[in-house]
Amino acid sequence: VLITYGCAMRELNQNYWVDKVLPQIYDAVSKGETVIITDVRFLNELRRIYSLFWSIAVKSIAITNTTAPESTEEEKKHWPVISSCADHRLYWGGNSDKQITMKVKAILEMFRVI
Repeated sequence: VLITYGCAMRELNQNYWVDKVLPQIYDAVSKGETVIITDVRFLNELRRIYSLFWSIAVKSIAITNTTAPESTEEEKKHWPVISSCADHRLYWGGNSDKQITMKVKAILEMFRVI
């Protein structure tokens, strides 16, 4: 249901999801806060973020998640470009205790670098 809703909103406005969070982003940036936008899956969304916030340090992280639900065809089409544009890449494997510990360490290291 959520994927269908998300796709319907993108049909109305391809930047719907980015535009929806812009007020919160502007507010956080004006306060000097770090902004993390999760789940940017389309090139137009990435371009919109970069075009609006080029003057501050924008970093993108491509996360390959093997435990996520199947991507839509449109997501699959955009993924090679999105991931090639990323400043950082993270492989998100299974969900065993060891794998979760490795994920947390990788995320903490990525935030240290960013």
